[in-house]
Amino acid sequence: MTTRPVRHRVPASVVDVVRLSETFVRITLVLGGAHGVRFDDPAGWVKLFVTDPDTGAQVGRAYTVRQQRFAEIDLDIVLHGNGPVARWAEAPLLGEVVTVAGPRGGFTHPEPGPAYLLAGDESAAPAIASILGSLPEGHGRVTAILEGGEHELPPVDPARTSVCSLRRRAGTKKGALLAPALRALPKPSANSVIWVAGEAGAVHEARRLFLGEWGLERGEFTAKGYWKYGEADHRE
Repeated sequence: MTTRPVRHRVPASVVDVVRLSETFVRITLVLGGAHGVRFDDPAGWVKLFVTDPDTGAQVGRAYTVRQQRFAEIDLDIVLHGNGPVARWAEAPLLGEVVTVAGPRGGFTHPEPGPAYLLAGDESAAPAIASILGSLPEGHGRVTAILEGGEHELPPVDPARTSVCSLRRRAGTKKGALLAPALRALPKPSANSVIWVAGEAGAVHEARRLFLGEWGLERGEFTAKGYWKYGEADHRE
């Protein structure tokens, strides 16, 4: 099915809030006036606009659509407390009306067969979870590397899927464990699906590994900086 983009912002009501862990909260929204919109592609995202609890201004940030049920969508938000939307997500009110724009982006699975390498920090965990939950029949070996926090992942086939959770020690900079973990892996086989996202500096180091040591071409992997230290609403 082809995804129809929401070309304008649409209102959405908060209908459920579930604390998944110390790191994540799942906020369920009902989209107003957008019942025909589908979020079929894993790792697709919307821009969520809320009222800054400190300034009263409207602010927006991008979040992966974890799941959809008709007009309802789930957003799994990292509770890092450093931005206005993350602070809002600490205690959203049931029935509160916010605004979303999307869907945007997304991930397309290749034909069954290739192996997968998926890696990222907390910000990329919902996208990785959605990719894992939509793997096609007959997919190849999957290696997933997740840094920081407790991640809610869908059931996977342990015979074909390896999940490595990297726990940071106190004082370790976010993203610092990602590139070393990737560097410790053997170079993926030809035609492997390679998808990495997270802090922009860590993703830059991953790109250097892929292009330099692994000798890949830019079209052979996806690497996205979802956020960047010292930069609000980073866009790459």
